Order: sequence, then structure tokens, then C-alpha cells
Amino acid sequence: MSSRNTRIMCSEVQQVSGRGGTHNLDGKAVFECDILVIGAGAAGLAAAAAVHDEGRRVIVIEKEDHVGGTTFGSGGCMWIPNNLFMQELGIEDSTEQADCYINAVEKATRPALAEGTARQALRNRWLKAFLMQGPEMMRYFRDQGFRWMPLPSKIPDYHPHVEGAVEHGRTLDPEVFDAATLEDWLKYLPAQSKMPVIPRFQDLFISTRHTSSTSRTTESAASIQCMGRPTSMGQSLIAQLLNICRKHGNVSILTRCELQELLSSGAEGRVTGAKVRCERSHESVDIHASLGVILATGGFSQNQVMRNTYLRIAPAEVAGTEMVTMADWSLAARGDVGVALQVGERLGADSAQLDQVWGIPTRIDFAEGRIMEGKVTEAMFAISKPFSFVVDGHGRRFFSESQPYGPAVRAMYERAKENTKAAVFWLICDSMYMQEYPPRGLENSCSIDVAVNLGRLFRSDTMMIWQSKF
Repeated sequence: MSSRNTRIMCSEVQQVSGRGGTHNLDGKAVFECDILVIGAGAAGLAAAAAVHDEGRRVIVIEKEDHVGGTTFGSGGCMWIPNNLFMQELGIEDSTEQADCYINAVEKATRPALAEGTARQALRNRWLKAFLMQGPEMMRYFRDQGFRWMPLPSKIPDYHPHVEGAVEHGRTLDPEVFDAATLEDWLKYLPAQSKMPVIPRFQDLFISTRHTSSTSRTTESAASIQCMGRPTSMGQSLIAQLLNICRKHGNVSILTRCELQELLSSGAEGRVTGAKVRCERSHESVDIHASLGVILATGGFSQNQVMRNTYLRIAPAEVAGTEMVTMADWSLAARGDVGVALQVGERLGADSAQLDQVWGIPTRIDFAEGRIMEGKVTEAMFAISKPFSFVVDGHGRRFFSESQPYGPAVRAMYERAKENTKAAVFWLICDSMYMQEYPPRGLENSCSIDVAVNLGRLFRSDTMMIWQSKF
């Protein structure tokens, strides 16, 4: 191992892989790198994997025991307009068309945010960079060994009727990947799930039907049984990015290390590194990064104090009826607690739109064990099926259940802002729904009885129970 690489060390005694083998860290309180990445989700690992230079030392720190963050449990889809698959397959698209689509969607769904602000120029630069560099990023990672499904997803743009939308092609899925090829880096991934491997996100529409309709998904899954540890969707996305970092040989990953402060110098407060606390040793270390620090830690979904500050719902017409939004509602990774946001603000960094939410509807998880604790799972598939509809706490239907999940969540927030007492939402369904689309955990009468006894589910032969409930 070169002398440059041997300077990648931490105050705790653990092992870090690097080019030339594995070595124990020797207990230095200060160590150096070229680029420090805070957070090991998709954004952080992509940033680390983008440094394809053996002479550049990259350190990625992750607060949790494993890498992946919220992405690991997601569909893993990437929305890249005018991507190389579209170009190769002759699907018409362009940067200009995508720009038109994004602006049209923003104007239609978030008119207040589309108005001119002091940050509008910055927003426009970010949008231009995304549209121009998205296809280039895809080419780069393909050259580094990342593999997508050979055909783009059939999922259309979420707002297909606005100007600039395309029928399909912009949504990309990672290919099923054998995480066993990570070898000793497999330890960075969470434990393997007991759930069957579903190859791509659009297949979830099949798997949430009655079991008699899932043969195609089962057949697809059967073709990957020869893999040592098959991963798909968000798990594949994380595993493939991790594999690129491993092959580059210049990336070290430190888990269970949390950002405490950003280090700065000079009158302008240039960020030069970070102070990090290592959970194993309960010690703090300074990491000096000669080329900069990349913050990739997500938002603050799991920070109840910050949710109380920024996401409190207070209807203007009814005083004293404020409502807090609960961290327990979120499926974001538990490490999504806003640390980078807080640390950045202490240095004087600006922030914006902290009162805005991007998320998916969630519901009580009826799976055994989780229902007792009131745990949640995604609800976007459950609420969009036939033979059902959603009502608020007053028994009124207030939105289209089949609209994209982002607008669905915003509709729930808007309803709560009108009247917090109405902000308890119920899925009303009939026996046809339960036969054809039973939510996970409610596939048999025994589990249904458990949910009824716990008050998570109400059952009646008529609609009278619904009318009396409200």
C-alpha cells in the first residue's frame, strides 16, 4: 500500500479496505483525504464512485451500521430524460422537452414555488446541470460496470398530460445484481431480506395483485436463483455503486461514524474537513479533506424536533388546532435526522423549502409482529386498487387515489391544513378488494381477525359501520 493510502485512518481500531490489501487503523486523532463524503446512500456512493483517480483518496462516512440509506429499500428507479437507451432505441426526447416538462409540472402542482425568487437563478442552474449531465452520468457509470435493465421501464412520466411529457423511456431500473461479487465488501450491506426478489419496480404492480396473477414475476425471479445473493431495485443500485467504489481501490468506508461539525478556515470560512464521532470508540476525530466535503445525508424525516419546527400543521381559520407530523409515519432510513442541515446552518449556510414534503403515503403494516407495534409500510399500491377509496376523518373522499404518490401526500397535507380533525385517513374497501388485492399480512381470515381485534381494521356486512364511524 502506498504511503498516501496508509494515511486513511481513524481513531478506532477497525479494518478498512484499500488498494494493496487490508490494514488496521492505528489510532491517529487526525487523518487526511482528498474528498470526504458524508452519507453512504445512493448520492454519497455515486459521488465516491465518480472519483476515478487512483491518486485521489476518498473517505465515505456513514452514521448507520450499513450503507444504503433510504435508497436501499426503494424501487431504485432513476429518472433521466434523453438517456442513452432512449437514444439507442429511437425514443424521441431532448433536453429542451424535458425542461419544458419539469417547468410545466412545477407550475401546475407548485405554483407558489414557481414564482420568481432570489433562488430562482440557482434553481435554473441546478436544473440545467441535471438535464445536461444526467445522460453523461449514465454513460460514465456504464463504462465503470454499472448495468441497467436493457429496456427502459414502461412507466410513463407521472404527469403524462402536461407539455413535454413522454409515454415511457425516462425511467431506468438497475439490473439484478449478484451482491456476492462484493466479496469482503458485502459486510457493508444490510442483511439479506427474506422477501422474494422482484426484478424491477414496475413488477410490483403485478406482485400486489392476487397470488394467481404473480406467475410472471415468479418466473422472472426463478431465472436469478443461481446468484449467490441477488439484489434488485434499490438494493441493486446501492450494491452496484458499492462495487464500483471497491474496484476503484481509492475509497474507504467508515460506518457508525457521525458528522459533528464542519471544519473551516480563512475569513471566507472555506470548509476544509469535518469532525466525526466514531460510535465504536466513542471518540472524535478530525478528517481533513484537501479538495472538499460532499454532504449527502438526505433530509430530516426521522428527526421529530425538526419535524415539529418545520412541518407543523396549523390551520389558519381554527386557532389552537395545531398538528405535528410524526417521524413514525416515514419509511426513510433511521439515520435521516438532518445532521448535515444543522451543521451547515451553524456555519451560516442558507436553506430553503424546509416546509415542503416529498414522500409516499404509508399505512399500518399488517405483517405479523409489525402490526402489534403499529409499524408502517408503503400504501401507494394499496390505495390505488379497484373496489376501494380513501376518506378523511369526516368520511369525505378528497383526492384521486390513483394519482402519483407525491401529489397524493401533498393532498393529505393540504386536507390537514384545512382541518386537522379530518387528518385521519381511512381506506374503505369491499370483499372483492380483499379477494383480489389483499394487503400484505391480510391474506387469510386469521390475520384479518388479528387486525380487527387490535382496532387496525373494521369489518361489517354493510356500509353502516362506515357511516357510524364518522
